[in-house]
Amino acid sequence: MPHVRSILIIIGIACCTLSAFSQPELTIESVTVNWPTIYVDFRQYCNGEPSYHGEKSDYSVFENGRPVKEFTLSMSNPHGRNEFSVSLVFDASASMQGDHRDWTKSAAHNFINNMDGVGDEAAIVWFHSSVNVELSLTSNKMSLHNAVDALPAAGATAMWNGAYEGIQQIVSGASNNVRAVIVLSDGADNSSTRTVQELVALANQHRVKVYTIGLGTGADLPNLDALASNTGGVFFHCTTVSELHSAYMDIFDRLISTDISTITYQSNCTDGRERVIEVMHNDLCGGDANAAWRYRAPFDTTGFSRIDISVLGDTLPPGTSTTIPVTAQSAGAPVESGLIFEISYNKAIANIYSVQLDGTLLENISPVIQLEPGLISVTIEDYLWIQGLDTLLKLRLQADISPPPPGETMISFDEVYSSSCNITSYNGGLFVVNNLSAPGIVVHGATEFCDGDSVTLEVSDGFTDYRWSTGDTAKSITVYSSQNVWVEARNSSGQLRVSSSVPITVYPIPQVSIAQPDTVIACNGDSVALSAEGDFSEYLWSTGEGSKSIKVDQSGEYVLQARSANGCWGESSPVRVVFHPAPAPSIVVTGDVAICYGDTTYLDAGAGYDEYVWSTGEQTRQISVTAGAEYWVVVRRFGCEGVSDTVVITTYPKPEKPQIVRTGDTLQCTIDGAAFQWFIDGIEIPGEISQTTVIQDHGRYAVRVVDENGCTSLSDPVVVTSVDGIPETLAFDVSISPNPGPGTFLLRVQSGSVQTYSVIIHDASGKTVHNLQLSDNSVSQTATIQLGDVPEGVYFLSVSSPTSQQTKKLIVLRK
Repeated sequence: MPHVRSILIIIGIACCTLSAFSQPELTIESVTVNWPTIYVDFRQYCNGEPSYHGEKSDYSVFENGRPVKEFTLSMSNPHGRNEFSVSLVFDASASMQGDHRDWTKSAAHNFINNMDGVGDEAAIVWFHSSVNVELSLTSNKMSLHNAVDALPAAGATAMWNGAYEGIQQIVSGASNNVRAVIVLSDGADNSSTRTVQELVALANQHRVKVYTIGLGTGADLPNLDALASNTGGVFFHCTTVSELHSAYMDIFDRLISTDISTITYQSNCTDGRERVIEVMHNDLCGGDANAAWRYRAPFDTTGFSRIDISVLGDTLPPGTSTTIPVTAQSAGAPVESGLIFEISYNKAIANIYSVQLDGTLLENISPVIQLEPGLISVTIEDYLWIQGLDTLLKLRLQADISPPPPGETMISFDEVYSSSCNITSYNGGLFVVNNLSAPGIVVHGATEFCDGDSVTLEVSDGFTDYRWSTGDTAKSITVYSSQNVWVEARNSSGQLRVSSSVPITVYPIPQVSIAQPDTVIACNGDSVALSAEGDFSEYLWSTGEGSKSIKVDQSGEYVLQARSANGCWGESSPVRVVFHPAPAPSIVVTGDVAICYGDTTYLDAGAGYDEYVWSTGEQTRQISVTAGAEYWVVVRRFGCEGVSDTVVITTYPKPEKPQIVRTGDTLQCTIDGAAFQWFIDGIEIPGEISQTTVIQDHGRYAVRVVDENGCTSLSDPVVVTSVDGIPETLAFDVSISPNPGPGTFLLRVQSGSVQTYSVIIHDASGKTVHNLQLSDNSVSQTATIQLGDVPEGVYFLSVSSPTSQQTKKLIVLRK
């Protein structure tokens, strides 16, 4: 069956020839293959400046050294700039978070800023697990900027699907002749159903150049390069934001450039062979210039003609000569082709001593023929017209006088090369040099079969005393392996004679394997492509399908049987396909979904997943949140992706800090609240839960306010030293140094009388962090306070005597 290979490999080689009086230069920029149409884009220069002049008669085009007689020429335009239609295709997967997305937006905005806003048009397409057309083709630069700003960064990488959609946008809606797609990615494809081959075929069919940019160290550089080079585009690898800007501007300059000319022609023969295109300018600024480019034609034998070349066998007595015709036959329509082939034979049995061309197809052609003992080489460069069956040439053969047993030779053809689109077959002939009355071999079955089968050979009647080339001596034998089998037997006159050989060919059982690994993991709802490794003439899957590749969507073991061109069947080892359901994560909330400013709630996606990506960008199983927002998580297990429901966290502000106002013996909180709690010296006053409280004793009073959302705020303490009905406290002075300080402070208390003092240090919430007693028999007492293990911040130092109390602000600052 025909074998089709659609990949086109294009390799550029540019050169030029310089005149002694000028500097002409011709360079091929790209070759686009939309079979059978070939587009050759080139530039030409005189003394380093672009040249826009040329007529078709100034140019010569060659493919593999043969002139291309029919081609069209489209010269570049020296005036103005090109208007273009382009799809900007961006990677929006999770790996683009951070710098890569910021760089991409910056470079894309710069590209859009350079568009003319009238004729230039662009579409914005992005991909992650799926593909989204954010904006169809438009010249509105503001809309394009807004679309770029909307680029997300989450999920997997369906790069080839995204690029395919970008090409489709151009094919279906482009208004300009200059058409391109720019694909940017920092990773490798892991979610697409499309392939690079499909992209190349679609782009070349509609003459859309695909430019590719690999960002960072994780990009799939080989495939991005192949996509660009096989569609006439250019590949860029960028690792900095400046390189990314330069890449986009290089592409922009190429799109608007008017110094590219194009030669278009039709090629033929899908033989899969490499071709060399050469373009020559015969009069470029007083000199000649040329450039070359290599590409590979697609391989498809469907439309090939067939040439059969054969030689017939014969039996000759020793020492005699004969003429052997070599025939060529076209199957179907006439064929025009050149030919190269070799004929080999056993020079110990016979000798081909001349080649005759009279009355043959080569009579009026001058082929190159080389005769050596055992080998003849024939090269026919001119095209032959082969119609039906005809004699190609004639061989003169002389049999040896005394050949060794079995006295035979195959006249065989080595591979025949046709210079046109043909399938060639060749069949050799068996020549036996022997006397008459030799035994015959009767064949019971086929002489060509698969390993494991056999054939039975029997000596014809009228002979006795059998000795086979296998060593057997029975009248009939069974043969299981490849070999030339002959038999020596005695005829009725008592003479030993040798038979002609019977060639037995045993074909091996083909090694069949499935290209995919032994176990393939996929997700429910997807499908898995299974394909044969190598080419066979027939396929049979365990599903009953008969194609080379199949798609399956059910778990199970799959086996492939395949038949070789020789008709032998082989069987592969099984491939196990396992489909897993998409994970369904559920977020467990530890804490409240409504929190006050500064509080924390914890979200847990659960155990058992391979990957976690939260809406915040974090990639851990659990996260802590302090801000009000919507939260969700994308998880992956066995390569399958699932998204949780959304959890909404609400954040309430804390109430403003309350102030305390004293009126007589009553203290009042200055702000309203849903609840109150009063404190004295950092201790709750039981039952004092209203907006006011009555002073009962000397001390530091504070109030905590709770609002309707349950959020709290604590006032600064107010020191009360005088109360109606309670004696006035004795005065004393308190000093602290240094203040602020790094954690070590000197406390000095000075009084007019000897007193005992209690010292307590509280944080802003009223919690005691340090305390001590001063009881020296002195009116001036000092103490060193060590707060080396407390956090930096504001603290309150209260000094109390039996009759009085003072509070000072203490600041711990270590820098």
